[in-house]
Amino acid sequence: MIHQLNPSKRLTAIAKYITDDSIFADIGSDHAYLPCFVCLNNPSIQAIAGEVQKGPYENAKKNVNKHALSNQIDVRLGNGLEIITSKDYIDTIVLAGMGGQLIIDILQSGKEKLRTIDTIITQPNTNLQLVRQYLNVVGYHLTKEHIMKENGIIYEILVAKQSAADPYFYHDEKEFYFGPFLFQEQPKLFLEMWQQELLHLERIHKQIKQAIKIDTEKLAEIEKKINWIKEDVL
Repeated sequence: MIHQLNPSKRLTAIAKYITDDSIFADIGSDHAYLPCFVCLNNPSIQAIAGEVQKGPYENAKKNVNKHALSNQIDVRLGNGLEIITSKDYIDTIVLAGMGGQLIIDILQSGKEKLRTIDTIITQPNTNLQLVRQYLNVVGYHLTKEHIMKENGIIYEILVAKQSAADPYFYHDEKEFYFGPFLFQEQPKLFLEMWQQELLHLERIHKQIKQAIKIDTEKLAEIEKKINWIKEDVL
């Protein structure tokens, strides 16, 4: 049964990757829409909604109380993963709707907390390549990638699991750049996204070439990516 709470398509897509009986922490939870939606529809799930700003923290508390979910959702004020303790038995972390570098910084700052975290679900707004690389470095391998579009914006959701025994080895840098699963499947939205990115890179390429002093290193990097997109995707 779907209760009366209407999250965005993006949050609904993220919610699908939170498993039954999970105990998850939504870092940067804002109004706690994701924990509320998940817990309203699954009473077996427990959640922590973390916020670093007082305003969003108060909004999250109000939303949790509004939906009578204080027995399932604990709203906490704090920076990143510092809100989590070993007594919480968190198995899943969600980091969504923020820049990729911020996601990396949060995970790096709370690195010692990751030892007991089985699943990391991220939806970076930028720097997806760096996020994929970082997850791989700290012992998580991607198990799913999902691409979707809402209000004209294309989003990618990454699901990674900790597995020292069975790590996912990337064949080359391209898989970090495009995403191993999306690169293999190449759905329609994936092609649309990389068509947009190609136009963006070509504009940057033109600007660099027109500069008085050409940044040859940046130019080479842009040309490499343009060639990848043209040869392997479009």
